[in-house]
Parts: sequence; structure tokens; C-alpha cells
Amino acid sequence: MVIDCGAAVIGSSGAVVLRVETKCDMRNGAPPPEAGTISTSARTGHGIDALRAAIARAVSERTPRGAGESTLGAARAALLAEAAAGLEGALSLDAPELVAASLRTALDRLGEVAGAIPPDDVLGRLFAGFCIGK
Repeated sequence: MVIDCGAAVIGSSGAVVLRVETKCDMRNGAPPPEAGTISTSARTGHGIDALRAAIARAVSERTPRGAGESTLGAARAALLAEAAAGLEGALSLDAPELVAASLRTALDRLGEVAGAIPPDDVLGRLFAGFCIGK
């Protein structure tokens, strides 16, 4: 998270917060920012490299999540399990049409996790607004 003006701190959730002074080229005699603040200017490019380095450092120093931690939630984890089962099923089948159906199931589940809208839903939404037969 980038906050305009202040010092770098670690938030209570463990997230690193970088304090950034923007538009430092327009300071016009204002007092300098407090220690630890990254001064930047999009117009002149001043401080952009320092900001990139601070972001990279914060990401690289972050403690990796444990194997049991996940932000997916139970519903998305179940969809991923179904996708994996579909892929495993495709590997064990000999008939091309069954392989295609199994791969389609896996692709549909991955699309649900990613938020994709299946073509049938698009067509359903499109034609729901038409009045046919009157």
C-alpha cells in the first residue's frame, strides 16, 4: 500500500506500508518530509527508482505463507480440486471425445476461479433482453 507522505512502517496486519511524498518537485520551500519517506515526482522521475527498490525489498522480505494458509476460500479451493480432477481424468482416458469433455470441465472450473464468463452465459444474458415470439 502506498500512502502519500510519512514514514515507512509495518502495519498491524503485517503488511508493509511505504510512506511516499508525491509531487516533490512542487515542494516550493515546504519543510522536507519526515525521515524514511520516499520523495517522488512523476513529472521529473525523481525517486521512482528508490520507490521501486523499496517495493521490491518489501516483497522479497515478506514471510511466505505456510502450506495451510490460503486466501482462496473453500469454494475456490473446491473448484481448483475439480479442475485438477478433470485434468487427471483426461490423462487416463483413451477416447478423444471423453478427453475433450474432461478438459472442458477443468477449463470451466478454472474460469470460475478466475471470474471468466462462459460463452453460454454471455449468450443467455444477451438474449434475455430480447422479446421473441410477440
